[in-house]
Amino acid sequence: MAQRVLKVAALMALVVGFTASNALAFSCPKLIAAGRSLAAKAMGKDKTDAAKLLDEADAAHKDAVAMKKAAGHTDSMKKATDAVSILAKGMK
Repeated sequence: MAQRVLKVAALMALVVGFTASNALAFSCPKLIAAGRSLAAKAMGKDKTDAAKLLDEADAAHKDAVAMKKAAGHTDSMKKATDAVSILAKGMK
């Protein structure tokens, strides 16, 4: 009985792990696109800093897709989120 519960728990962990990486893969481009539309409205240093981060996020996403690694998607999401945060602070 305990072995069966452990097997089911391990299987569920694998399913969640694969699902999470796929979700990140589809979220990166949307977040990067949203950041670029905000950057188009921004001005000054914020725009430059955010554009650099968005370019890095886009490159990390493309590398992650090519190498099929979830870590690249996580890095891409972090950089894109940082860029959006910079732009949001500048628009206050």
